[in-house]
Amino acid sequence: MKRRRSQGILKDSDPGPLLPKLRALEPIPLQKRGERWIALRDPAGWVEEPYAVPPAFAYLLQYFDGKHTVRDVQKAYADATGEFLFQSNLEKLVAQLDEALLLETSRFEGHRDHLAREYRMAPRRAAAHAGRRYERDEASLSAQVEKCLQEGAAAPGNAGEAAGLVVPHIPLALGGAVYGGAYRWLAGVREIDLAVVLGTRHAGLANGFALTAKDFETPLGDVCVDQDLVNQIAGEIPEVLDEDYAHRNEYTIEMQAVFLRHLSEKKRRPMKILPVLCGFGAGDAQAADPRRIILNFLEVLKGVVMDSGKRTVWIASADLSHLGPRFGDERAVSPSALAEAAKTDSDVLEPVLNGDPEEFLKQISRIQEQHRICGFPVIYALLKLLGPSVGTMIDYAQSPVDEIGSYVSYAGVALTPKK
Repeated sequence: MKRRRSQGILKDSDPGPLLPKLRALEPIPLQKRGERWIALRDPAGWVEEPYAVPPAFAYLLQYFDGKHTVRDVQKAYADATGEFLFQSNLEKLVAQLDEALLLETSRFEGHRDHLAREYRMAPRRAAAHAGRRYERDEASLSAQVEKCLQEGAAAPGNAGEAAGLVVPHIPLALGGAVYGGAYRWLAGVREIDLAVVLGTRHAGLANGFALTAKDFETPLGDVCVDQDLVNQIAGEIPEVLDEDYAHRNEYTIEMQAVFLRHLSEKKRRPMKILPVLCGFGAGDAQAADPRRIILNFLEVLKGVVMDSGKRTVWIASADLSHLGPRFGDERAVSPSALAEAAKTDSDVLEPVLNGDPEEFLKQISRIQEQHRICGFPVIYALLKLLGPSVGTMIDYAQSPVDEIGSYVSYAGVALTPKK
């Protein structure tokens, strides 16, 4: 008797239909109706809203790796629960996940390609996170930014000729004072023509870096991109524009664009930005071939900017430790764990204050699995681009990001050339 071929998006294999692969998603614990559900969040931003999976099916997600068959899952489910999982129920889950664009299937690929085309055809990079990570309308946002600047720690000394700045990208409602202290320091810089903004790409990048030539829309007005510099860099490394659509929904540069627009208006002096998304890990910076690609890009970027003669500030949009159930820990973060995290963050930032990128890389490699410091690529790139520099801690904070005991830490650091 011949085995009936599976239908839809299940793929046949000798032992039975294979389950499709789940995309690279962030599982977030969720309390719903007194039960612990899992919300699947898309860090790449192709799907904007998290998708809630009930407890009965959340267990099965681990088998959506493109390697397990329906029979594998039925056996595992029976072993774990003592109950039989009907194939029709499993197929229903597959269909629901596919409809939600959470699987690596042709449906998702079509959706992704459509959004990428839309982005490339748009006249500007839209303010994707207005109303979510900061106020939506011009008057409210202007007041919010001013409040951040007023509440920010006093800037250490006189910025004079700035070199670099580490700033958070956490929502303004949480990290406003740290943003404010950092940008109060930057406001003391005499003149700036260009801000090179290094933004963390949370979903990673195939080529390590991605530029875009589109101006950034904000509720305060557009922030113009230096398209000549983008074109010069792309002329030497064309692949930096292959993933320009990664800018579409990544918020790390958008958060800085808001403050840069505000400061530009206050100084009554136009300022352009060069937006650079960075999506590589500590392992890439240590492995021979990826490291060569990273260093080559940074050399080209620095050369193009320096040759332009523009008065430039380099900004790394970076958060630090991510702790708690939202990020994969079993328990809520305790006060003692927060204190320990602050000590770890201090150790990690020490080489930043000393302008030492390779020591920073070593520190990250030591603690990254436990602390998940998303700002690694941008801070590492910043230190490599600046060369010898000295840092000053402006401010540091830890904020709760949900109701189940998860926290994110972040800091403002000013960097000036070493004399």
